[in-house]
Amino acid sequence: MYPEKRDFKQAATQSEQDIFKQLGGREVSDLETIWFHPTRPATEFWGSQCAKHVKYHLGFAIPDYFRTVYDLALPFFDGKELDIRKILQEAGFNVGEYHNIKDFQMVLKKALGVDVHLIFKLYQGHPILDEIGIMFDMSGNLINHPSAAQVPEGKFLFHTTPM
Repeated sequence: MYPEKRDFKQAATQSEQDIFKQLGGREVSDLETIWFHPTRPATEFWGSQCAKHVKYHLGFAIPDYFRTVYDLALPFFDGKELDIRKILQEAGFNVGEYHNIKDFQMVLKKALGVDVHLIFKLYQGHPILDEIGIMFDMSGNLINHPSAAQVPEGKFLFHTTPM
């Protein structure tokens, strides 16, 4: 099941229900925490995320995508050393306050040892963090995100309401 690049979206969409059946209830709940969307059903949202992200991984079997994302992402939300929420809280990044984008990025780089890409959206006229891009090589090792240098200068509102 290694589809050609043009067939990724169709193959991912066809596979999403089977993929979710492979995961247990706790794992699906964890995935919804790791990659939350407030208005779309989990299977629909994760199917679109699979189609969006797996296209960069030619030769990566689609059924393995969700399991791999789960295994790689969970340490960033498990309350231990690499937990992003803990790292940011300890560095003084408080929800509801404005923070310097480059400072935010540097705290994550220091903690993770690699450059990350930050994506922002406007929410009620304020730039808010939408996504933290963390890259891995095919062996599961953290690597520098190639788009990290494209992160803008300025401040953003650290906000809890996902869009």
